[in-house]
Amino acid sequence: MRSPMKRAVVRGRKFTVLLRKEEVGGYSVRCIEVPAAISQGDSRAEALDNIKEAIELYLESFPDELKIIEELGKVTGKRELVEVTV
Repeated sequence: MRSPMKRAVVRGRKFTVLLRKEEVGGYSVRCIEVPAAISQGDSRAEALDNIKEAIELYLESFPDELKIIEELGKVTGKRELVEVTV
């Protein structure tokens, strides 16, 4: 008998997302801590709702990833999003 898959508890956790208004309309959004979580929406609110769902679904599917994110979250200090040109 297979043991039930362990589910990650994601509700109530804070994540950093990058929200961008697209020239063609709508918004794209991605999560900094969970690079696989990418979404979009016609409005800012819709894009933010969609990325929350994407983060939750990803971490529920891959609960071990949450352990890594929790360890990274223990690093203290000021966080800053910086734009660089390559």
